[in-house]
Amino acid sequence: MSSMGKLAASTFQRDARGDRRITVDLLSLDELIAAGKIEPPNVIKIDVEGSEPLVLRGAKKLIAEYHPKVFLEVHSPTLARECSEFLAQHSYDVRIIQTAEKPDPAICHFVALAKQPEPIHRPRQAARATRGIDVPILLYHHLVTRGPVDSSLYEISVTQFEKHLDLLQRNGFEAVTLQRLFQIIEANEPLPSRMVVITFDDAFRSFIELALPALLARKMAASVFVPAGQIGGTNRWDVERGFPERAVMTENEIRKIMEAGIEVGAHGWAHRDLRACSDAELHEEIFDSRREMQRRFGVAPDFFAYPYGKGPTRLYPLLAEAGYRGAVTIFSNEPTVTANRFCMRRIYVHKGDGRIRFRLKLSKPYLRYKAFRGLPSQSME
Repeated sequence: MSSMGKLAASTFQRDARGDRRITVDLLSLDELIAAGKIEPPNVIKIDVEGSEPLVLRGAKKLIAEYHPKVFLEVHSPTLARECSEFLAQHSYDVRIIQTAEKPDPAICHFVALAKQPEPIHRPRQAARATRGIDVPILLYHHLVTRGPVDSSLYEISVTQFEKHLDLLQRNGFEAVTLQRLFQIIEANEPLPSRMVVITFDDAFRSFIELALPALLARKMAASVFVPAGQIGGTNRWDVERGFPERAVMTENEIRKIMEAGIEVGAHGWAHRDLRACSDAELHEEIFDSRREMQRRFGVAPDFFAYPYGKGPTRLYPLLAEAGYRGAVTIFSNEPTVTANRFCMRRIYVHKGDGRIRFRLKLSKPYLRYKAFRGLPSQSME
């Protein structure tokens, strides 16, 4: 009985067949770094039973930008040549290491060093991007002008929304888009003393009718997430659950808010719960939504909002592959808001958020509490 496992794609012992196969999720080193899960390493040790070239290709960006020292064990001249050629293309010198423990000529150990090694100075912005920062990202959905407000329907009055904006201004908060937030982090710009991101999900017509005038009057930025397959339609995903019908902005209306300086992101295709989607549905929600928005508006969105505030970790590589720079959620156990750019935690705002409670939700202690609390129950607070 063999205790060794290997990837199905490995060339090592190609004819070997185990007792069974298991399916696992795979993440490359480049994907882990892009998601903020690890810092770029100084040293990589690779011994993966014939899949060493796959690991190297999955670390192409890491190798090109950070030039880590690479140790490898390979089991055939063919694998040694393939790995050596890959590293040579990235300006590495490869040196064979003789090991008394394993004199078998079929096993080759070598170390690869960048030809012009330089001390790797971790830029402060890289450390900031890895650790993340705490910034309140507020989540709104629908605004109403009159009548009773029902928080269970994800709505607040426009009057209350305007009070929130006024409180933000009085307390010196700078409202930025997610694009601007990433620019500040990645360029290592000084952080504003107080910063907030205002987001709206679902792209309801109430945004252009009620929220946009309030924002423009105060010269404040915001981000709106659009269900690409429902542009000009209605909230069919909510109506099926007993919600009142609401209009989603048309293509022309979305163009108008973009011209007014509002950032527009993707909110899936049909607002499906991504945890229950088939592979084809996931592709439509993540990839097709971005392509559709690029087709309609000439600009592909950089950010994604998970429908229902829930995005499994297995989706992070798909979002990166689709071209998104980040994603926002409600449920996250990350230590800071931006520690994982594909799982940025937001604060749901509802009618119970009066002046004191709303101000509390903007505070650093509250953001730390949210991180400590981690993944809550199914209900939103």
